[in-house]
Amino acid sequence: MAKNSTLDIPVMEYAGKFLAERIAPKAGNKMPSMGPHEFIFTCCYTIDEADPAEKIKLIPDLPHTRLLIQRVLIDRLHPLLLPKSRRMIISWTLTACEVYKAMFNEHSGIFVQSKKFDDSAELVNRHWEMIKAIPKDIMPVESETDDGITWACGLSVKRYKGGRGHTAKLEFSNGSYIQALAEGKDQLRQFGASIVRQEEIAYWDRQEESYDAAIECTTPPPGASHGGQLIAVSTANPSWFGLFVHDEEAAYGKKRQKGKLNIKRVMEGVREWTTSLGANVLEIHYKADPAKRNPEWIKAAKKGKRPRGWDREMEIKWDVYQGMPVFGDCFNADIHISKEPITWDGESIIMRCWDYGNTPAVTFSTLSGGQWLWLGEICTDTRPMGSKEPPPTSNISRLADDALVYCAQRFPGATFMDVDDPAGDQRSQTDSRSCRDILSSKGIHPIGGEVSTKGRIEAMANWLSKLVNGQPAVLIDEAECPMLIEGMKGGYRYAEIGQTGRFNDTPEKNQFSHPIDAQCYGASRLHMMPECERDEYNDVPDYEYYERSPNRSGAFY
Repeated sequence: MAKNSTLDIPVMEYAGKFLAERIAPKAGNKMPSMGPHEFIFTCCYTIDEADPAEKIKLIPDLPHTRLLIQRVLIDRLHPLLLPKSRRMIISWTLTACEVYKAMFNEHSGIFVQSKKFDDSAELVNRHWEMIKAIPKDIMPVESETDDGITWACGLSVKRYKGGRGHTAKLEFSNGSYIQALAEGKDQLRQFGASIVRQEEIAYWDRQEESYDAAIECTTPPPGASHGGQLIAVSTANPSWFGLFVHDEEAAYGKKRQKGKLNIKRVMEGVREWTTSLGANVLEIHYKADPAKRNPEWIKAAKKGKRPRGWDREMEIKWDVYQGMPVFGDCFNADIHISKEPITWDGESIIMRCWDYGNTPAVTFSTLSGGQWLWLGEICTDTRPMGSKEPPPTSNISRLADDALVYCAQRFPGATFMDVDDPAGDQRSQTDSRSCRDILSSKGIHPIGGEVSTKGRIEAMANWLSKLVNGQPAVLIDEAECPMLIEGMKGGYRYAEIGQTGRFNDTPEKNQFSHPIDAQCYGASRLHMMPECERDEYNDVPDYEYYERSPNRSGAFY
């Protein structure tokens, strides 16, 4: 065997030389010496189909895009959560950051995740279009086809099509790649990643498990100064991600966390904070763009848009639900939610309202001075909207035990009035006992609420629409009633039928419907409470025969 044979070279040394030859630039040519800001603002073009005058344009050098590049490529914040308004060029700027990362940093693994693979492939296709548009006087091209580009500096990129004619993957000769993935806990399980971008995560079905899997594949090895980056970006939508951004993930069904976030206003329209788990949040409002601060632009941009849609898409309001809120026109968070904790006076009767089913709920309220005070709740299903986790397993017996302990601690010596689902006397096929039988065995003897859905909703709308001595007739303890509040804000809703703009006639059954239904049973029987001041609506003996207005919640708003 020859002395200088490659077989005499150690395996790792040989592999290193092989890779070096593969990725080495051609002699006499070099990659342009450009920092991330210079490269992105002089080489990276976007496509704006909504602009009739200039559809192809450079990434604009604006304060918020400059800051975003700084946070991603220079500060390397991880994880970075990006709640944003629509049309702020955030996704395009992130695309440019990823192109720079792949081209100027060898062996960078970049993954772009969306709810569906086709959406991810469309996003990776943006990378491809951006790469093709890099000015040739800055990076001269040696050859270009529909499947790849080779530059004079020796770097090349190969395109793999996928996702309805878009781009599934881009592979660079320096070992870097950009790949499209759908959401899901197993999509990234076999990979390590330099960057994972999760696009519009607040609208995904599997937000939590996808986030957890992604952050694991960016974890640095022992001894490394840093690992990869997880960047989760989304417009507002009530969801797990919205709770996580505001450090309220553990607050559902429990007391909300207050005063934890140290929010800094970096510039107009941009706020930053760090959550208790160390996640970095960069919130970008539309007013970060100086051109969008003009009242005339705002007025024109609002034209034809529903206020709820504007609040969710542009104002970054996380409590605006999709669908039609059942009490959207008579519930007002500013007046119905108490700014201070509500305390029981020690004398008033406590009303307990029960909803049955696989995930039962019970609520606690009282009448005082004509006001209906909502004091607390126990909900067995506290998942955020959009969660695909299976509902917890519970039963009415366990809930009743929890309620008795809660009442003994919070309302010692109180007199109770119990109202329940009128179907509570239906007997189980397994042991012939009804929910009321189970409650009665524990000393709880409820009366049935209004049978008709229409009647219960009208009763609740009546209370939400009234004033008592200039004050709202309904006042809700914010810390003790998180699920009731989210339900009133829109979690309790009429779901849209497909994408037709039409809505179901009955409220959707979800995690918010259980406490709200329970409270509606109580609303239909509040006239039986000794403290209740009777009015013309309280005297209606049967809501089923009360004439309904065209509004879904009755004649009260």
